[in-house]
Amino acid sequence: MKLTNGLWLKKQTNQISREQHLSKTLLQPQWNSEYEFNKSETLNFNYKLENNFPEVSQLASNYTLQNYNLVYKGNGLLQNEQFHTANLRYSKMNMYRGITWNAMANFNKKIKTIRNEIQLDGIDQFNTPILSDNPETTYGINGSFSKRIYRFNLKLNTRFNWFNYSQIINSVITTNDRNIQNFGLVIKTAYRKWPDFSIGYNKGFSQLSGLTKSNFQTDAINADANVNFFKSWIFKLEYENLKNTNNANQSNFYDIANASLRYQKKNSPLGFELTANNLFDNKLKNDYSFSDYVISERNTYLLPRVILFSISYKL
Repeated sequence: MKLTNGLWLKKQTNQISREQHLSKTLLQPQWNSEYEFNKSETLNFNYKLENNFPEVSQLASNYTLQNYNLVYKGNGLLQNEQFHTANLRYSKMNMYRGITWNAMANFNKKIKTIRNEIQLDGIDQFNTPILSDNPETTYGINGSFSKRIYRFNLKLNTRFNWFNYSQIINSVITTNDRNIQNFGLVIKTAYRKWPDFSIGYNKGFSQLSGLTKSNFQTDAINADANVNFFKSWIFKLEYENLKNTNNANQSNFYDIANASLRYQKKNSPLGFELTANNLFDNKLKNDYSFSDYVISERNTYLLPRVILFSISYKL
């Protein structure tokens, strides 16, 4: 086991228009432990007490237009955030069976927090950072399992995050919970004589609870292929399929595919390539998201199908 001595920090800030000075000394202890069950199985634990100082933009006491409807004003009296972080990591590998395990648990608790105080006036927003004693807590668990089966690699992934925080909107303090859960499965070839091919599926859940409640679900399929044939030809394919569902059970769907075919003889500087982007000629893709206080639906307009033939010559 190992104990790392604390770090002493000193911070000084100056405002050009109105001079202000801040100086403080902080202790930052940290603890690192590692236990080795054997050469292929380990357990690690890390803990830190950390301090983060505000960025220059947060200290500048001037109004700035950050968006067409968002005005931001810094706060020259901001001091440091302080938070505890801890993580526990476990890993195990069995080369004979082709199995790998990885798991991690994270914990983060802010004692002093810098967060924007928000004033809403219709569609207009006015944000100012403040330092508060309202705690923010984040928990996270991540894990993966991979197994080689015949000439394929199979991988399972999971991710869980819980975030609890306070937000001041129009002088009202609200307590919010923002949670995410993801489950993924990927299978790909693991044999040199076979083409490179992989396909994956991911299921995601997101929840926001505060002044209002909302939840989203996502179903995503991703695939790609890289095929060499007749020694001089290379075919590549990328495919993405995504379905979003909101809390009213309304869904949107899109799928996008890009492909290319390249011909180039070995040791030849001359190459030819035919590329097709947005094969299905999709016009639009949608996704749902939420920030600390805004629930939104975003539309992204796509370029139409593009087919390009190119000739390259390497000097």
